[in-house]
Amino acid sequence: MKTPDEAGAAAAAEYFVQLYDYSFASGNLEPWNALAGETCDFCRDIAADVAEIGQSGNRTLNEPTSIVTSRVWMIEPAKWFGADLIVREAPSTQVDATGATVATDDGGEFRLALALSWADGWTVDEVDVLDPDETPQW
Repeated sequence: MKTPDEAGAAAAAEYFVQLYDYSFASGNLEPWNALAGETCDFCRDIAADVAEIGQSGNRTLNEPTSIVTSRVWMIEPAKWFGADLIVREAPSTQVDATGATVATDDGGEFRLALALSWADGWTVDEVDVLDPDETPQW
């Protein structure tokens, strides 16, 4: 994740998926916001959801999201990259401070189409969430 190449972009995309789970489980948005770009609507929406859950005193329990397939490519050398991931999100349970279930989600498989950029570190600039069999509109 320390280099502006395909391997670094792949590591950044994997870290982004890990942060998704971590943010919901912990309520800590600092790492998420450090990676999320100002233009990333998906990133802002997730941050708002995590903040809302945290403000209610709830937290989310789930197994980690797994990456089923991953493809990364360079768009502009050492600057712009694309990533196409199929991920499997485990079922999750939102619980309140007493441990009582307040919401559940079935999880599922999704395609994440990411635009990433490098400027002394990685930024996720945009994310499209699609059905696994949909083709991203690059």
